[in-house]
Amino acid sequence: MRLNQFRQNKALNESGSQQGQYYLNRFDYFEFYGYLGIKKHLVISIIICLISLHFVAEGMRGDGVISWLVMLSSCYFAYLSGLCALLLYRRVCRYRGYFLFPKKWYSHFYAIRKEVDLDNFDSIATMHHHDQKGNH
Repeated sequence: MRLNQFRQNKALNESGSQQGQYYLNRFDYFEFYGYLGIKKHLVISIIICLISLHFVAEGMRGDGVISWLVMLSSCYFAYLSGLCALLLYRRVCRYRGYFLFPKKWYSHFYAIRKEVDLDNFDSIATMHHHDQKGNH
């Protein structure tokens, strides 16, 4: 998902050729607030991702079961730290969570999510827009 896919521009005209400054919200994702120490966690996750990628490269050079296990576990840590860095940078997360992502981390983001008022005009227009496309 690109950065701007979470909030899509609403069209100004019927043909959809001009884009306005109002947005359609995506209801399968939620935004969350920042918290004290979010920048520190972002830097730590980037550093862990880079170190894990280094170990992946080292594991690819070696032969044997040990180097394969090091490479496989390093791939997982690189995935976790990279995804966490992306989530902390964008502050947008999926409601269903992510593949092999720890529930405790996801529940932390879910606990500090921004509430969406489903009764405002933009949300009603978004739901109507999704119903027309067949996306439920």
